[in-house]
Amino acid sequence: MINIVRFFIIFILFGLYFSQCENPSEDTNDFYIQEDYFADHLIGFYLNSIDVNTGDSSIEYFRYRIKQEDSSVNELEAHYSLVINSPDLNLYNFEVISGVVSISNIYMPELVFSNLDINFSTTEVPGASFTLKESNMASFSDLEAIQSIILSSGKIPNGTYILNVTLKCSDNDSVIYDSITKTIEAFEPTFLDLVSPGGSIQDTISNTILTTNPLFVWNSDYCSQCDYGIRVCHYNPSLHSSLADAINDNSMLPSNQSLDFYPLTNNQSFSYPTSDAFDLIPGQLYVWQIQRSYQTTLGTQQNQSPIFVFKIYSIDDFIEDSDSNDIYADLLEQLLGYQYEQLFGDNGQLKGFSVKGSTILINNEIVPITVLYDVINQINNGELEIIQIEVE
Repeated sequence: MINIVRFFIIFILFGLYFSQCENPSEDTNDFYIQEDYFADHLIGFYLNSIDVNTGDSSIEYFRYRIKQEDSSVNELEAHYSLVINSPDLNLYNFEVISGVVSISNIYMPELVFSNLDINFSTTEVPGASFTLKESNMASFSDLEAIQSIILSSGKIPNGTYILNVTLKCSDNDSVIYDSITKTIEAFEPTFLDLVSPGGSIQDTISNTILTTNPLFVWNSDYCSQCDYGIRVCHYNPSLHSSLADAINDNSMLPSNQSLDFYPLTNNQSFSYPTSDAFDLIPGQLYVWQIQRSYQTTLGTQQNQSPIFVFKIYSIDDFIEDSDSNDIYADLLEQLLGYQYEQLFGDNGQLKGFSVKGSTILINNEIVPITVLYDVINQINNGELEIIQIEVE
């Protein structure tokens, strides 16, 4: 763990060592710090990319370009600290290390470097050298607990790692010339679950929906740099041996068969589109799945959700069920949610009641009952909200 911490400290210090050790009000020297590259897209950091004994790394995490026009200053001090906020470690605002590095022999007007150029034994790069003057570590028991989790998982635990560096004059540390805070988010997601529509193959009756433009809803944990995609395919039990067999067949969405998943911009829900997709047909079964992808030091990682199956309600179902069942029960259940059971369940006020006719009354106006389809879609899209339900 100590070596891992040292790596991240070196990681930041090299991006800051050019500044001016003169009175800040005397604007006599111009300095430029340019971040050419920083691996902000990475959210999973595995130990295989870093040699914890030497600090050598196989992946480029950063690259800086630093310039100065004119300066006679050749020695500075960098005060640093590393603060961890990690639910996996049960640590919040925990300072794992702090210290002071002396930066000296600054003689080149421009320096370009990356983490591939440095390791734990490095004491200089072309343009400057540095020496560790002071180092304060957390207690051994805390470090041992952190190291145990890292070694068992093989990666940096989920959390935010906040590196603070302040440049001060080596002769007077009350004079501050530059500072930076760099926050590294390492939140690798762990779960991806589907909510609706549909469910398992065992009960397609309860997984029947009433619209050909369903709203797909799923749950996923926090992920700052994840990309999501959806795939919807026709399911024919006479042709497909399983839901997995169906999801790997030709897709309804995306319509472009060269794409495995249709890219999404939202990580919670998605309405079936009117373009870039084939129309869903009433009476047919369909399967759907969500894929999540993100970058780690091991490369691109992909997670796929379970597969749900659902059926589009058709007029044939309508006729078949009309003699014995309430043909609008599914519609009311989607509209009322959990309140449906309260009203129509065994102890509900409306137990045994069913909807008759093809019209309803909304705001004292007679409208076709199919208007409820639009109401449901607007509720699912967050455009409407049920405030109160009254039984007359």
